Amino acid sequence: MLPRTINQRFTPALTICHNDVRKSFGVFVIFLLIAAQATADSSGQETPEQKRPLAITFLVNEGFLIKEDGKSILIDAFVKNEYYGYGALPEAAHKQMMDAKEPFENVVVALVSHAHLDHFQKDTAIEFLQKNPECALIASEEVAVAIRDSASKPSVANQAVVVWPEPGKIKNIEQCGIRIEAFRLQHAGTRNYEVQNLGLLLHLGDRTVLHVGDADASAANFEPFDLAEKNIDVAILPTWLLEDRKLVDAKIGAKIYIAAHIPTKDLARVKREFARSQPDVIVLEKQMDTWTDTTK
Repeated sequence: MLPRTINQRFTPALTICHNDVRKSFGVFVIFLLIAAQATADSSGQETPEQKRPLAITFLVNEGFLIKEDGKSILIDAFVKNEYYGYGALPEAAHKQMMDAKEPFENVVVALVSHAHLDHFQKDTAIEFLQKNPECALIASEEVAVAIRDSASKPSVANQAVVVWPEPGKIKNIEQCGIRIEAFRLQHAGTRNYEVQNLGLLLHLGDRTVLHVGDADASAANFEPFDLAEKNIDVAILPTWLLEDRKLVDAKIGAKIYIAAHIPTKDLARVKREFARSQPDVIVLEKQMDTWTDTTK
């Protein structure tokens, strides 16, 4: 349910004002409206001119819930079972997500960077798509095929949209007013060379958020996409990328960095280490912790 606006709260008064009320009384009503709006503004209530701030909630490993102006986006969120120490979505949060309950209301698109089990578990994704038939899932062919091969309903299989651009090219997707730039990024580690890993740049109103999956930390990996020219507001990056801050600043150049892909048992320690070495990097230590950007 959308928050009530000032106009909605005062509809009866406005109706009265339009029904042959004396001008002096009309002026009085207008004065009340202005005073009420000033009070609402100062108390932090949303008015039609205000936008809700960008909010990024840590779910699991590289899984995040991104909310901007009433729309919600999931990235790498479908992890119900722990895998190699990177945690699982808490049971209460899993149920909220499936049932589209706060904070998971109005999820307009789900994104998956790649098919590794600490980022994507097909049964969880299928369950979500079944319960949220209006939501599309955008992912590589590996992920989409896993869903299509396992989904019992054709409608669920059709919710999985394949995006796998040509090497060095960007594919633009529009979903519910959100523009997404998708591009191939080489997965870190030689044994994962063949894994289809997507970089995803979200355009959310006047904000941009980058998620790179498990991208390899090499200049050549990012070179074709000119990300540093795209005025990125927030970049969600695995810790091994942030270890080469010179590379990250040169090839990504985001205003804010959020560290991810941290074993659950190491979150507190890694947060302390970044506080010493790169204090501008954000580490969300607990699952369901939220960082909010109110600068725009």
